[in-house]
Amino acid sequence: MQNTLVDEVQLLIDRLATRLQQSIAIDARDGELIAVSRHFGDADPYRMHLLLHRTMPPGARDYFSSFVRDLSGSAPVRVPGNPQMSIEPRWCYPVGDGLAYLWIIDRGVHLPGDEIERYCRQLAMILEERTTAQDGDSTGVGTAGWLRELVLGREAATPEPEAGRLFAVMAYCASGEEHDSLHELLKRALRPASLCGLSTATVLDADGFAVAVLAGEGDDGIVDRGALEWVRTEGTRSMREIGLDRGAGLAGLASASELRALYARAAISAVLCRELYRSEPVVGWSRVAGLAAAVAPAQPPHAIEESRTGALAAALRDPESFAFDTVGALLRSDQETGPAALLHVHRTTVNYRLHQLADATGIDLAVPSDRFLAFVEWLRVALEREIPADLMAAAHAV
Repeated sequence: MQNTLVDEVQLLIDRLATRLQQSIAIDARDGELIAVSRHFGDADPYRMHLLLHRTMPPGARDYFSSFVRDLSGSAPVRVPGNPQMSIEPRWCYPVGDGLAYLWIIDRGVHLPGDEIERYCRQLAMILEERTTAQDGDSTGVGTAGWLRELVLGREAATPEPEAGRLFAVMAYCASGEEHDSLHELLKRALRPASLCGLSTATVLDADGFAVAVLAGEGDDGIVDRGALEWVRTEGTRSMREIGLDRGAGLAGLASASELRALYARAAISAVLCRELYRSEPVVGWSRVAGLAAAVAPAQPPHAIEESRTGALAAALRDPESFAFDTVGALLRSDQETGPAALLHVHRTTVNYRLHQLADATGIDLAVPSDRFLAFVEWLRVALEREIPADLMAAAHAV
């Protein structure tokens, strides 16, 4: 099993296992174990054998196959326990059309079937993509693994692809149900980029972002720069079709050595897009580079100077304070939707909070210059919440 495949599948099943607080295993149609989640204290002897040996004990494959060989669609099947084989009852969810199976021990509690099926669809897309890559291009999976290491800021163990390639990165930040469809969304949104000399090299998860890396071949490193605008336009259209209003960032083109910086810029652009741009689901780094530099942390969060902005920054970083949500609502509000509606409180409550904030920090958000300072500080804290410090530094290093 390819490492890149296991990595992506492992991320998904660990996320699902954490949400369910139950252990999960996934194996291929032929019984080959693909990945096992972390342990939640619900293992039977059969699962412990899987954890220790990474293979099924004798007879287990035939036992499970008798229940799942005709399994199709998305409906799960309950496999009864087998005391002679130390197997407790478990649920089996099909992944794709018999492509793989996801297993959860039956603990007699309700399982959110719709949510599990969403994860199974995501797993199926990853497995099908990797199977196609292995069948059609023996170098595709290796290149994807090499790109993953560079995006994550690690030294790649696999060889560098041929020289002359340029890369672009798109990142999307989301949570919950949105995240389950992001891989499919990014692949669909980026497909037209091939007309401009760019193709999707890999899609992965990193730091809470869905990340797509595009690769292009060019003479002396030159790729049609208009491709990025095409990607942004098509990404906007596709995101609107699927119901995602904003939250994607697109970096520029650069060589492989700058791939970490490209990802950092795309991630920052995605956060700023979500917070600032109401009509554009996708923004490019060229649009927000100046703003990103202005709101980049100038000092560690715990070394806040004693000043008006420092006092505000402390309030914004305080998880017990209303400051972050209130200032953010002011930033997002417009003539149609005011801050009170966004916060689901009465407008007198908003006014009371603003008076308290002014008394505590000396910044009055009714004053335009103070409001500007507050918004800059709020954006800085918003980035700190979602962008790791080393990633923020990487964005401005090149």
